[in-house]
Amino acid sequence: MTGLKGRGPQTGGAYLGSEISPLAEASGAEFIWEEIERLLRTLRNQLHTREIDVHLPGPQAGTILQQPHPALPNARALQQLIRNRRRRNDYLPQDLFSDPAWEMMLDLAIADVEGRQVSVTSLCLASGVPPTTALRWIGVLESHGILTRSHDNTDRRRVLVNLTAFARRALARYFAELQVVDRILV
Repeated sequence: MTGLKGRGPQTGGAYLGSEISPLAEASGAEFIWEEIERLLRTLRNQLHTREIDVHLPGPQAGTILQQPHPALPNARALQQLIRNRRRRNDYLPQDLFSDPAWEMMLDLAIADVEGRQVSVTSLCLASGVPPTTALRWIGVLESHGILTRSHDNTDRRRVLVNLTAFARRALARYFAELQVVDRILV
């Protein structure tokens, strides 16, 4: 086999070269498939569009990379999730549960399901943190490929925010998995 070699600073953590690392030889084909999956996930996360669907042959067939893309839950279920999260503040100090990135993603998911546009200003309000903190989080989410910003065609002063296809699929899978866990626990 060629193309796999141990990590090193000269490769930026990627596997390059013409030899298999000693760990790969010791673990066999399973290690190689795991590394291929890891590299494909890394590649997918580095791409701007995040539109890659990976289909692996062999022993790793059926992994999460090949699973169908479930839909986001309905807006009512997502809104109930937000209400439930905020209910914690009735019992425990609010500053224990500050999670502006998650609040923003939930708000964008609801807007996506409802077919609404969300402005940066609206998203900042939904985050539950001061505007400067919210704007920093928007930048972080954008850098991770979770959301995109674009100018409103009807009002160029207004900036709109949307979930990326990658984020939409990731959230849909997350919520689908929660439903499976809920069924097992009940």
